[in-house]
Amino acid sequence: MSVFVFPAILHVEKGVYGVVFPDLPGCVSVGDTEREIALNATEALSGHLESMMEQGEPIPEPSPLETLRVDSSSGEIGAILVTAYASLAKLAN
Repeated sequence: MSVFVFPAILHVEKGVYGVVFPDLPGCVSVGDTEREIALNATEALSGHLESMMEQGEPIPEPSPLETLRVDSSSGEIGAILVTAYASLAKLAN
């Protein structure tokens, strides 16, 4: 099992939270509460990384958190770090 930490941009629109991962196009998640978005973001990141590994795609280096820019005019409220756990067992096969 490997531990990965990637930055994400957190936004809120009409009471629904969302995250996008700038280093991983297509990896997104939503939730109705702060707790739910935290859990869903971890699940989305873990699943996305597992899928990349299964397909033999390289895992990019995460961008430093301080390099992310938040656009408050578009509903973005901050940058967060999300931790994910992914199994490397499939790579050994």
